Amino acid sequence: MTEPARNPMSVPGLPSLFEDLVRGTLRQDLLHPWPQEDAHGRSDSERTAAALRELLDDLGDPQTVEETGALPDGLVDRLRAAGLLHLAVATEHGGAGLSPRGVLRVIEAAAGWSPAAGLLLAFHNGLGVPAYLPALAEGPLLDRLRAAIADGVLTGAADTEPAGAANAGRQVTATPVEDGAAYLLNGRKIFIGNGPTAGLLTVTATVDGPDGKRIRQFFVDTATPGFSVAATHSYMGLRGMPSGLLVLEDVRVPAELVLAEEQPGVWRTPYRSYPLAGGRLQIIAAPSAAIVRQCLEHSRDFVGRRTVNGRPLAEYDEIRRVVASSLAELYALESIVEWSTLADAGGRPLNLVFDRFAAKNITSLLAWRTVERTMTLLAGEGYETAGSKADRKAAALPLERLYRDARGLRVAGGVESLLQGRLALIALSYFPTGQAEPAAAAQAPTGLSERNRAHWRAVAEGALALARTCAGLVEQWPDRRELAAQDRLLVELGRTIEELLTMSLVLARAAGRPAQDGRSAGGHEDDQALADVFCTEARHRVADAQRRLAALTAGTEPDGAALAAGWLAPLPGGAA
Repeated sequence: MTEPARNPMSVPGLPSLFEDLVRGTLRQDLLHPWPQEDAHGRSDSERTAAALRELLDDLGDPQTVEETGALPDGLVDRLRAAGLLHLAVATEHGGAGLSPRGVLRVIEAAAGWSPAAGLLLAFHNGLGVPAYLPALAEGPLLDRLRAAIADGVLTGAADTEPAGAANAGRQVTATPVEDGAAYLLNGRKIFIGNGPTAGLLTVTATVDGPDGKRIRQFFVDTATPGFSVAATHSYMGLRGMPSGLLVLEDVRVPAELVLAEEQPGVWRTPYRSYPLAGGRLQIIAAPSAAIVRQCLEHSRDFVGRRTVNGRPLAEYDEIRRVVASSLAELYALESIVEWSTLADAGGRPLNLVFDRFAAKNITSLLAWRTVERTMTLLAGEGYETAGSKADRKAAALPLERLYRDARGLRVAGGVESLLQGRLALIALSYFPTGQAEPAAAAQAPTGLSERNRAHWRAVAEGALALARTCAGLVEQWPDRRELAAQDRLLVELGRTIEELLTMSLVLARAAGRPAQDGRSAGGHEDDQALADVFCTEARHRVADAQRRLAALTAGTEPDGAALAAGWLAPLPGGAA
């Protein structure tokens, strides 16, 4: 029997829920028992989160961040002094030593005060130097990075360029000098989180050497001559988030500060990608969770004090259903976070790279749907700005800020259509021959209600249908370049994968946390009902995506691409 195909970013030898799901098998054995957070680790992170909120409250009103577009002066210094900057770094190396779940809890607390504060910590801990420490071998580079952490340096990652984030190549160049003892970096990076304030940045650049052009990663001290911040960015939302346009002009980087390649052109390995994949959770999932919780607070407050013709709003069936959908979205978001940060702990190694990749889109869209639903519920009161409310002496209810912030999270790290397409290509990489592997039977776990057992069966059937669809697409487009060009089809395939993955996690969590006296171990009123509400709506979304996939595959959808090509004909690449 031949070994199943494996994506290059898969960690060899580790089981993966995502990989088996896209191949047609829903693995109950991987989902049970549902991962539980260590009580000591939870207590540590809760204390850290409380200390961080106290520090932030002491610095001022978060509304000031919204109005000025700037975080409080001295924030980084205060975080450094309080030991709240390097959240995941081991205590012996100057960090707080929190678990991945604990880091997200602390960043969510910061984002609940101001998304900009949460993102500053997320860029540093999730994509900056702390994310690389676990994946580096002992040597000069690791020594230099540990020294930077010990000095309390704020870090980040500089990858996106003016040409766009979706490009495979990098226009920033790195020229070897001094017989290879150093490199000179030249070019520009844009939309760089922590770029204006970081003391050390990872920078991707193209090296043109004897073996041809290849991308490598450099650790750049921002005090080096030739490095400058050309502009700081301001956005519709996420105001105060440190982000900037960076210019590198003959910036010298010693060779020991270049990330080593396993082989020419390969520096991003599965082992290095694994901790970095958690950065997406910190940057997107944590502030998304903060937004959803605030939306629910505003919804409860609004419903509790409003009536229609003397009848309390809370008595209306539709209002209750709207609130239930938001509660279910929060349950789904929590399920994604728990799985992505806890499932590989406690001696149960799993490959969560692709689960964490998918979590970016899933969590940002959960937040967006919730804030949209809340805006509809609150109507004019939600659409009114906090400043306007203050002028008329009404309680500030900054839903318009949450609306803009949630929209920004859908953009950060790549728009959903781009990432859904990439998710689909990852799934298709498991079908090199165009044949779907036989799926194992997926019996529903104990602890699920009758309705949720039906949802479980639907996910298992959906996984098998997904695998057959992938196999059929590979047969229909045997040239992978032609298949990769079917953008709309890939987006619908990615949507399907996201929904099936989320449903499997929601149901596994509900099965692993049975209700006790009407309440679950996690404090929710009814895990089964929350899972049922979410999965019922998710199945409608899956059915829609599957209908569109079938129409696109059959060629019965209107050719919107050809229509737009005619209108875009005067532009480069616009002609049909």
